[in-house]
Parts: sequence; structure tokens; C-alpha cells
Amino acid sequence: MNVTVAFLETSEELEKYNFSNSSKYLILCTQNSKIDLNILNSFEVEYYGAIFPKLIFKNKIIEDGYLICKLNGDVHIEFIEDMGKYQFTSSPLGNYNTLITIIDGLSDYNTSFLENMFEHTQINSTIIGGGAGNLKKDKKYLFNSEGFYENSSIIVMIDNNIDIGISEGWQVLDGPFVVTSSEGKLLKELDYKSAFELYKTAIEKDLGTKVEVENFYTLMKDYPLGILKNDEKYILRDPISFQKEALHLAGDIENNSVINILKAKESDLLESTANTRSKVLQSGAKHLMIFECVSRLEYLTVNSYSKQLRELNKCETIKSVFGVVSIGEIANSGEKYIDLLNKSCVIGGICH
Repeated sequence: MNVTVAFLETSEELEKYNFSNSSKYLILCTQNSKIDLNILNSFEVEYYGAIFPKLIFKNKIIEDGYLICKLNGDVHIEFIEDMGKYQFTSSPLGNYNTLITIIDGLSDYNTSFLENMFEHTQINSTIIGGGAGNLKKDKKYLFNSEGFYENSSIIVMIDNNIDIGISEGWQVLDGPFVVTSSEGKLLKELDYKSAFELYKTAIEKDLGTKVEVENFYTLMKDYPLGILKNDEKYILRDPISFQKEALHLAGDIENNSVINILKAKESDLLESTANTRSKVLQSGAKHLMIFECVSRLEYLTVNSYSKQLRELNKCETIKSVFGVVSIGEIANSGEKYIDLLNKSCVIGGICH
């Protein structure tokens, strides 16, 4: 695959873009951007698109605009209208080395869909991607020439190998705890105690003050949960709300999982991101594709993150830096499982 990425700031620029009917296009746009399917269809090209909170291009975090990814070479793209009903039995997933996957970040079908997809890939395949979504809480985040969809997915299948790295930087605040009661994204009990009360107590101890319930929505982004995997790595889960004694998470959590409550300093997260980028660049990557968690970016602040991007763009060997601020991140690199992440930054390096 050969990819060329262009940034367009306005819908007027999009209407004037020089599309080629010999290429396929992935259109990534912000929640503030206008999408007129009638205009896109008038170009008579194969395109697929997704809406994200923000975009990343060169040295900037972008709140208004479009990334037009022009894909050439041996590329197969599948648009799945309904992840809850899709069957992979006839999909050509197993014929490609790398899958770039965009899902509806707020769908209840994400975990089962990704696990099913993983079962139909090559043993050493690489999967990278993230969740589309809209902070304005509209429901339909993915689109093609036929319309806008919810609970949907785009899978870009390519032969190229992409080196990926996962950046975290979180430290243990309290734990470990065993999940003794959960249902999907709802965490009810830890060690047979109220998950909400235990979580609240840990935060109050760290802050040295009592926390009122109304303050929790601003504090929860600073204290994610880390699910401990066999290789001692964490799969992060963001608490996004609470009800009675339970925490509602941004992703599924299984009974008997072992978790810790985590925290981090901004400097730790920035250092982790820089180290991950350096590791990916060591393999000779010319293009960096980034899926940065929306709540992780809020914790870091746009200014500090943009400063790192400016330093990165000074590297003469890098041709382009592009990506999205996502609602959940996806990563796998020939391992035994696929991860749906929160509070992480996934970076892919494309060498051409």
C-alpha cells in the first residue's frame, strides 16, 4: 500500500479536492465538520469515512477539518454496516498482513466483534485502529456512499507490515483487586465490595480530601482502571459514569479479572509517548499513524502534546505524521489476543 495524506480545513476545500477514480479513499473528519454525501458521490470514487472528536496532522491537534487518505496498491476495504450481525466466514481477512480497523467507539458490540475478527486473521497479523465517535453524542459516526451508520466498522486490509507501539505511562495507585461482579461495561463489585465506594475511597486517599459525588465526572479521567494481562501489561478502562454502587466503563470488563486503580503525572505520559515513537522510528518508518485517546489527550492538554508533535516533525526522516483523537484504541502485533484499549496512544509506523 502507498498512502498520501492531505489535510483540508473547510468543506469548500473538500468540494474542490482532486479525487482520482483509480484510488480508494479513507476520509477522516472532526465532529465539527460538514459531510455532504451528495457532493462526495458526485466524484464517483470509492470512499469510506469516520467522524472523530479531533484529528492529528503534522504538528497540530485539529478541531475543524478533514484528512483525506489516498490509498493505492493492493488494498481491500470492507465496510461493515452492523457489527452485531456480521459474519467473517467469507471475509478475505486471512489474506492480508495488516488490518487498519475503525469501529463505532461507543458500540456495545466492539469487544465481541474484534475478538471474532481476530480469530479469522493470520497468526502473525498486525491490527491497529481506533474508535470513531462524537462528543456531541450523535449516533452515526461512520459513513460510505450509501449513508451514515451506527454500530459499524471499516476494515482496511493491506499487505504492508506496520510496526506498532502502545504508549501508556500509568502507575499503580491502589490494588490489585478481583472483579467479583460485572456485566458488560458495568463494574459492580471489587473483592465483593461496592466498586464505586472502593474507587472513591482510593481517590480521596490520594487527594487527601473528601470528594463530593458531583466532582467525580472531572476526576475519573485522572484515575483509569488497569486490567492486568498475563504478560504484566495493562489494558486500561476509563470510568465514564456511575450509578448506585457501580461504575460504567468505556469498555467491557470480565468477572475474575485482576485490576489496579492507576494514576500518572503528565511528564510520565509525555515521556511514554516519546519513547513509543522512538521505538517505532527505529524500524525505519517514514510515516507515523497515531490513534490517541480523547481522555488521555485531555489529561495531557493540547499544548503539551502539540509541543511533542513539533519536535517530532523536525525529524528529517519522517515524511508525514497523521492520525485521530479516538474513543478507544485497537492494537495487536502477532500476539495471542487483540486489545480494545482506553487511555492509550497507539502508533503505527509505515515504511515506504
